[in-house]
Amino acid sequence: MLTLKLVCRDTRYGTVRALRGLIASSANHGEVSDYWVSLFDTRHRPMNRALLHGYPRWAEPTRAFLARCIDAVLQTCDASAWFPTDCCELTVTDWSTQSVVDFVSFGDLRRPTRVAQTASSRGTSGWQLVSWICAQEAFGRQGLPEPPMPVRPTIYECAGVKYCRTSELPVEARVTFEQLQTHLDRPFVPAIPDAVYPWWLDCFLRDELPRHEFPRARRLSWS
Repeated sequence: MLTLKLVCRDTRYGTVRALRGLIASSANHGEVSDYWVSLFDTRHRPMNRALLHGYPRWAEPTRAFLARCIDAVLQTCDASAWFPTDCCELTVTDWSTQSVVDFVSFGDLRRPTRVAQTASSRGTSGWQLVSWICAQEAFGRQGLPEPPMPVRPTIYECAGVKYCRTSELPVEARVTFEQLQTHLDRPFVPAIPDAVYPWWLDCFLRDELPRHEFPRARRLSWS
């Protein structure tokens, strides 16, 4: 589960206000999951909620995932439900470890003067701004492309040993799995230092690895 804390300046009054959100997995369908996304008002009451259905784990960077989650809620609510802002800061925290997963900012909340804005940012809400920022970094544009396909690594074989290569995984999936795989047995494949057994990688992508396999590993959990 991920918690969202959005601090932004209300351009109507010049005051800094805080909003919160929550992203939690609601169903595990193997290589994809459903995620409930909730955005709260300034009194931390649930204001809008939407379901991101059938999202493939590890297929995209974290900011792509955030952009899709926030956009799913914004598509279901009236833009007037949120106050306009000219700068904001979003902190994303993994609830299970209380570690910061990502930090997204636009403008400077500590400056009393208005920051330089693009035409598209005037009068928009903080949630819309961070959604655009995440999409721009992940996809090179503010709009969202079609949802990605699930990650399905290629299976190779050498001398009767089947294996996959972690170098072929998306960056964030590779980094996380490589931090964890020190607790797993690995195949010996000459000249292939990143070889792993297919079943371990499949369990990782499906979020089905036994918890006891990672006694002290720090992992990013969206469940």
